[in-house]
Amino acid sequence: MNDSDWTQVGSEAVDRLSRYIQIDTANSPGNERAGAEFLEDLLSSESIPSTMFRPEPDRANLLASLDGEGAEPPVLLLHHIDVVPAASDRWPREPFGGLIEDGHV
Repeated sequence: MNDSDWTQVGSEAVDRLSRYIQIDTANSPGNERAGAEFLEDLLSSESIPSTMFRPEPDRANLLASLDGEGAEPPVLLLHHIDVVPAASDRWPREPFGGLIEDGHV
């Protein structure tokens, strides 16, 4: 275990998630590029190389990998950048607001 400041790590994770949620990537039509660019910048700030693939101008996928030492099996983290549409009038809060309230995003 390292000497990380877990309170700071938690606060940073909440802030990053809040900012990511604020990017409207609702599909259709799909605007994953904005989300992929956010993640690309985030990874770059941590010196993690990534490659963006753009099959269409506003559609994008992002691939990043870290080399391990080979002592443990590999791990794959995968998620959809696009989300289903969210009608604001059906939510108690703005769905793409990323509001942090009562300790929750």
